[in-house]
Amino acid sequence: MRAFITTFYEHSESLKALDCDIASDNPLLSAHLLRKVDSKTVQKLEQYRESQREPGADTHSLPKVTEIMTFLNLECSQIEDASLHSYSETKIPSTSSRPRVEKRVQFTSPKHMNLLATDVKVSSTTDAACFCCRKPGHKIYQCPLFKEKSPNERYNLAKSNQRCISCLGKHSIKECRSKNSCSTCHRKHHSLL
Repeated sequence: MRAFITTFYEHSESLKALDCDIASDNPLLSAHLLRKVDSKTVQKLEQYRESQREPGADTHSLPKVTEIMTFLNLECSQIEDASLHSYSETKIPSTSSRPRVEKRVQFTSPKHMNLLATDVKVSSTTDAACFCCRKPGHKIYQCPLFKEKSPNERYNLAKSNQRCISCLGKHSIKECRSKNSCSTCHRKHHSLL
């Protein structure tokens, strides 16, 4: 999903550079985006819209492109954050001669993932700030200051802040679980770098 979001933003920015802003309120693009995501995600989007909707607002309107992309970014961030916090088998050093293996529970069912993602969302939105502009409320790939920088400057900023160059998360690339690669050169780094 992250590759889809990144590709959308790259194409959208390219069109803006050509003075062709198609993303502001385009029902055709909204319908096309909704066809690209699975039915569960569309249902979650509707639930998200219900929670954000003001009383008396139209309940049958097609979501705007910005609304869809904001939701997809939130959903993707929750999935990525949840996958960083899932557990696996780990070896614990022991004083005895044979190693002891402690088995931890790995949450794989959607029920557990949703609970974990909700917990992570609450904690990350209260204390997380963009590592480029130091302001809370948005992720690094949404930061206007970060987007203004050259790819080389963005790479150096990510490295100096000890961020993963594959997903821009708070871990090393060796620990990264993201399967995504650059949409331009297909190497193992984030498309914005």
